[in-house]
Amino acid sequence: MKHKNSHLLVGYWSRLRKGREVPDQTDIDPRAIKRLLSYTFILDYENPARPLYRLAGTALWRLTLEGNTVVGRERLLAERGERIRDVRQGPDGWLYLLTDSSNGKLLRVERQ
Repeated sequence: MKHKNSHLLVGYWSRLRKGREVPDQTDIDPRAIKRLLSYTFILDYENPARPLYRLAGTALWRLTLEGNTVVGRERLLAERGERIRDVRQGPDGWLYLLTDSSNGKLLRVERQ
């Protein structure tokens, strides 16, 4: 991990675990990591071809990987200024995002 925010989030997560594999959902207080939320998502990675996003902040990043190392990143949709509520990958390989603004939108991000 190279980014300071990654270290902060892992430290918070580790303190909450208290020896368990993962913290209980009720242990997590979003206020404690407020400044990190726009960069935070949880990704189930059981099937690399079809990842499942569980939580997304206001920022969506396209990462370029070499093995398990991030070698590039691009912030997507930052100009919209909307909080991303849900992210799913469709059978077409595109990402579908739902925003939670007062007139929420369904957005589609092309796979590269």
